[in-house]
Amino acid sequence: MSLRTGDVDRAFKKLGMEIREGKDTLAFFWYKGKLILTSRRSHGKGKIEGNIPNKIRNQLKLREDEFRDLVQCPLDFDGYVALLKKQGLITEERPAQ
Repeated sequence: MSLRTGDVDRAFKKLGMEIREGKDTLAFFWYKGKLILTSRRSHGKGKIEGNIPNKIRNQLKLREDEFRDLVQCPLDFDGYVALLKKQGLITEERPAQ
């Protein structure tokens, strides 16, 4: 899959990820105050080629078709949370009784 840095930045923003700039652009996905996962991309502009798109996809815990949906817009925040719940990365804790 061919990606541009803007595609990745829009995907991070759509998921409400916290962005920090450092050596690379770092993205943190928080859900209900808990850090679920992190991702990163280099500061370069233009196309992201080679194995880097797959690394970003894996960091986001998405299959190739799910990642394509995220970049092309059918997958939104709620859909992403549902996928992460299905994978067991997000669990709904029951309040203590």
